[in-house]
Amino acid sequence: MLQNHQSTFVLLLALLLGACGGGGGDGGPNNPPANTPPAGFTWQPVNIKTFRFSWANVSGATSYRLLENPDGMSGFALIADLPAGTTTYDHVVPLHLRLNARYLLQSCTSGNCTDQAEIAVSGNLVEAIGYIKASNTGTQDEFGTAVALSGDGNTLAVGAPLEDADPANGAADDTLTNSGAVYIYVRNGTTWEQQAYVKADNADARDEFGAAVALSRNGDVLVVGAPKEDADPALGKNDNSHTDSGAVYVFGRSGATWTQTAYLKGADITPNDNFLTTGYWFGSTVALSAAGDRLAVGAPLAVAGPTSLSQAGTVFIFDRDAGGTWTQTAFLLPANQDNDDKFGYAVALSADGKTLAASSLDEDGDAASAAGNYNDNATNAGAAYVFTDNGTAWVQQAYLKASNAGQFDQFGKHLALSGDGATLAVGAWTEASDSRGINGDGSNDNAVQSGAVYVFAKAGNVWQQQAYIKAANARRTSYFGRAVALSGDGARLAVGAYYENSSARGLGGDASDTSMGQAGAAYLFSRMGGVWSQTTYIKASNTAGLNNFGFTLSLSDDAGTLAVGAPFERSKATGVNGDQSDNSLVQAGAVYLY
Repeated sequence: MLQNHQSTFVLLLALLLGACGGGGGDGGPNNPPANTPPAGFTWQPVNIKTFRFSWANVSGATSYRLLENPDGMSGFALIADLPAGTTTYDHVVPLHLRLNARYLLQSCTSGNCTDQAEIAVSGNLVEAIGYIKASNTGTQDEFGTAVALSGDGNTLAVGAPLEDADPANGAADDTLTNSGAVYIYVRNGTTWEQQAYVKADNADARDEFGAAVALSRNGDVLVVGAPKEDADPALGKNDNSHTDSGAVYVFGRSGATWTQTAYLKGADITPNDNFLTTGYWFGSTVALSAAGDRLAVGAPLAVAGPTSLSQAGTVFIFDRDAGGTWTQTAFLLPANQDNDDKFGYAVALSADGKTLAASSLDEDGDAASAAGNYNDNATNAGAAYVFTDNGTAWVQQAYLKASNAGQFDQFGKHLALSGDGATLAVGAWTEASDSRGINGDGSNDNAVQSGAVYVFAKAGNVWQQQAYIKAANARRTSYFGRAVALSGDGARLAVGAYYENSSARGLGGDASDTSMGQAGAAYLFSRMGGVWSQTTYIKASNTAGLNNFGFTLSLSDDAGTLAVGAPFERSKATGVNGDQSDNSLVQAGAVYLY
């Protein structure tokens, strides 16, 4: 008798659970039709940045709904409403933001939707990491030395400054040593393809065209720096009388066709200064406004100012008029310019082009002073400066130092500025404390060249340090902060550490291993309510020693696409998603898309 009561209770409980359904959708009814078979819901990472979902057809279903919980905590939201008979769906995702994602499939009949199955993302996602190589991959081309994503995330520019081809003889030619090239890739649905191979119209040996690249938000304007170009334009752009003076090239896209639209050199500041002379490296860094109509160019070795200070450095501003002509409209110098500071080593512009951040890599001050009382007590500590365009002139708004400024930290190795110009990230790749994580103790020098990143936020016109950031696995000689990138809203930060040495592959791997010297890594951090945390540990899909993954990186405005350069990667693959296993071409280089 007791057994019969138990059986009845189990039956009633099963009926009750069936009526309630499972999986936790977005509030639709969960009443499954009779005799509905299991959905057979499966998931796999494929192609580039793509999750492929598959399921068995559900008898009687008139449509399907696929829902996503992107971080496992935010709740489910609809990503696809699919017609009857659909059994597969490809979903493009930001891999670096989907490690903890969950997906829910619902089958629907007459507006009533039933949770069929739920899947949690797992694994290192290497199958979905994009692997980008040059179309003419060559030894020591260092493809990936510079990378830039358009703000919309649909165009990628990659610099290979040591590429050797003479464009007159085709991309396979190698007679112009280190002339350099830039490769442009575009997204087409769930795939990426190379759209252009770009060389300077006066390509010459050792110009290193492609050492710096920048794209407008829509990807239609490309700027390329060639810091070792040699011409005096008064004598023609094919002149070679001013070694390593540097040049910048602007290209425009119409449809799928790219055309060089400008060749720029820095003009003299005073009658005593000559920005066409040797060794100034004009174009070693470039930044572009979102509309592609304002350009900042760094010349960190320039003789600057009326006193002709050696390697003090200068930043030049160029504007494009309605007719497409570029004109130098300003040059910028810091209030405390000095010999060998290398001002303009890194530059960044806000989306509207009215806020500029620039670094002096080897500036010697040991602290920032609102009163402008500069000192030289910390050799090569580095500094960052913020300038604003008030409509009539550029004005220095801030002089920024690390909270633990120390000798040889080189604060300012790289910079990133949010689109609204209110958040600034500064990399100090040789900072030496042994702290880990966010806002730790930076007072010691126990982990030489481990590196750090500092985030500053603006309130009104006042800038303050918001965070002191170290990798969760910070170690000596990782060079964390060699590259930094911010999302448009400043809430996501990507950091490269190109000497990091774990053997992990893909995303979320074991960061404690130290067996793969100079393999490199990247890290993603997120800000919520002013508080920063590390969210993703990122490695190459084919991690190998000496690849220098994380040497460069770029984020789209929405942080939905991340590109990471590894200029010493060694495979002989060409194009998109080729064979990663070969290691026969030293320093050929690669870029990875997440």
